[in-house]
Amino acid sequence: MHQDFLPEIIRNDSMSTILDLIIGTRGVQIKEYACVCLGNILSLNNRQISSFVYKCGIIQTILELLQSPESTKIGSSMALFHFTSLIPATKKEVHELRGIPIFMEIIENNSTPYKVIEFLTGILMNLATNSETTISEMKEGNLNLKLENLRSRFPNKQNLLINISYLQNTLK
Repeated sequence: MHQDFLPEIIRNDSMSTILDLIIGTRGVQIKEYACVCLGNILSLNNRQISSFVYKCGIIQTILELLQSPESTKIGSSMALFHFTSLIPATKKEVHELRGIPIFMEIIENNSTPYKVIEFLTGILMNLATNSETTISEMKEGNLNLKLENLRSRFPNKQNLLINISYLQNTLK
């Protein structure tokens, strides 16, 4: 997708449709696919759109989706990664909604797909930036041990290894 498509997305009310699918439907997989669409739109780094979507109160819904056993977690983790990258207020909300223990539990699960782990470690990096509270919570949750386990589980995944090194340096 390219930046030129943004006005078309807004004009055709596509954002409302995507948000309706995430917030209003019951099907977990439909919500995940809609989160993939949302994540791709957010990846264009348009603060106006991401602020609009954030104000719709979608963060709690995405966190609930991440916790669903039927969820692939790919779309929801992708969307949340872009939110924490673009909207500083997301960091506070995720912290208040107890997102960090959720992320660490998902990371620890051996059946969690690599791409989800990559997004979740990216989210943790975004949350840890300039936040002693978040860093303390990560230390209390024994994140360093979880990161070492990931390092041995995915020894050849360069992006993940970079995320792990960043987080481990932050936790020192």
